[in-house]
Amino acid sequence: MTELDAAVIGAGFAGLGAGAALRQAGVQRFALIEQGGDVGHFWSKTYDRIHLHSPWHDLPNDGGLIRRYPKFKSRDELIRYFGEYADRFDLRRSIRFNERVAQVKREGERWRLDTSAGTISVRYLAVAPRSTGCRPCRGSRAASSTPAPASTRASTATAGRSRAGARS
Repeated sequence: MTELDAAVIGAGFAGLGAGAALRQAGVQRFALIEQGGDVGHFWSKTYDRIHLHSPWHDLPNDGGLIRRYPKFKSRDELIRYFGEYADRFDLRRSIRFNERVAQVKREGERWRLDTSAGTISVRYLAVAPRSTGCRPCRGSRAASSTPAPASTRASTATAGRSRAGARS
């Protein structure tokens, strides 16, 4: 089992931003877990003709990177931006590419992540996967009137307390 301070699931907008914040805060033992082969994998497999409709698609503290791109970025420009951002914060060395998270479970004060490459134990966890077309979201218990099992509700409540504790 690998023990780390923090893990981020996903290496798109939210995941890269969270990874950069961890790096800036001096956290050394963290991983971004990305199911695809590069940052922004979801974007590379969808929307081949998209141009973002808002100029506000940028990441925190990008050092002016966003100014190298047009106001309304194409998919390929967005993917390049993700890559440059990951390089700016040296995130690639912390990203575990082509690794899927199968299960997340709270164990005492830590989170246990069972992945396609093994088990990871972390104190802090950020979940930042794609949201469009997310299969668990469609027809899930959260979307229906069926209440979630007690164990799920307990994990969710614990997660909220962990996040609040991380800010102090």
